[in-house]
Amino acid sequence: LLAPVIALILGATAPPVTAGEISEAEVFFEFNSTDLDLGFDILLDGDPWSYATVTNDDGTIFFVDTGEGLFKKGNTEIVTESAEPPFCEDPEECSDDEINEAIETFQKEFPEGDYEFYVEFKDGTIAREIVTLEHDLPAAPKIRWPRAGVSIRRIKSIRWKDTSEPGDSEIISYEVVAEMVIDGETFKNTAILPGNAKKLTIPPEFMRLAKRAKRGGDLEEFKVEIVARGENLNKTITEVPVFELEEEEEEEEEEE
Repeated sequence: LLAPVIALILGATAPPVTAGEISEAEVFFEFNSTDLDLGFDILLDGDPWSYATVTNDDGTIFFVDTGEGLFKKGNTEIVTESAEPPFCEDPEECSDDEINEAIETFQKEFPEGDYEFYVEFKDGTIAREIVTLEHDLPAAPKIRWPRAGVSIRRIKSIRWKDTSEPGDSEIISYEVVAEMVIDGETFKNTAILPGNAKKLTIPPEFMRLAKRAKRGGDLEEFKVEIVARGENLNKTITEVPVFELEEEEEEEEEEE
């Protein structure tokens, strides 16, 4: 009589086995319409894992097998991006045909279709998730303000225009970035906005730092960047270099 009772108690009190879960799994393209380069990105996030692969119909395109230290602790999030060979030596001289041919050639390495994430978690459980990759890139946002070369004192906001045409991938969000380099250090103000946004006010504190650095001769670069993300998760970037330290100024500083 005791054996069934003990088994019943053990069965009732034993903790359930919970499988690890994948919280994010993405594959997408990131196209810089200003510098004219294109990359392929992978994002994986979830419960602590020790091994992961991404495969398509052609085979394995990515895998991570953690070493001793990370095997014990487990990974959670990893983001990786392919090399981004430029389309042309001078982006301003690259024709539309050259751009389209370069995009098509690059994307052939990563065909449209299903990509499977296979993940082995630290607790020994396994999960799979299938995501779909598309080739369509969202339209490049047109930055209306600020323009290249304007005075830093005049910049209070960033404004842009959606250049999408019928049939283009719908833009679901914008990442808006104001970036400056002071004495070799990069500082950013970043915001993620919905796809119907057209303007972002830059915090006055950020711009005061830029103006102070410009007056002191410490500002090396100031630019704005808009990243449009399509409903298929692909991204298109537009940049405007508002201020860049002239080579003559750099040479004078080196001589001093």
